[in-house]
Amino acid sequence: MAKLIEIYPRRRKHNTMGGSTPETTWHIREIEVRSEHIVLIRPDEITKELFVNGDLTKNTSSALTELEQEQEFSKITLSNSQEITVFGSIDKIKEKIIRDNKKMLFG
Repeated sequence: MAKLIEIYPRRRKHNTMGGSTPETTWHIREIEVRSEHIVLIRPDEITKELFVNGDLTKNTSSALTELEQEQEFSKITLSNSQEITVFGSIDKIKEKIIRDNKKMLFG
């Protein structure tokens, strides 16, 4: 299994004087993905753009504000059609999957 860092949104209502408006906060967590469940990996340009424009770090945990501007994001589609966004380029994710698979095979 490959250990990756997922970035995910949480939506909640923010109360204002005129009512409530939805607010999105971004969070990160470590996940483990079985390589045999990965169907597709592609660059996530939307998340990258949110990050570069500062929209990703506005309402977020402090860990996200310390990232480099060159940070890459990828979207992984799993065999159950679920999509997750993770940190790293396609090449970095492939390297991690291969390395983690070797660890499982050879200890």
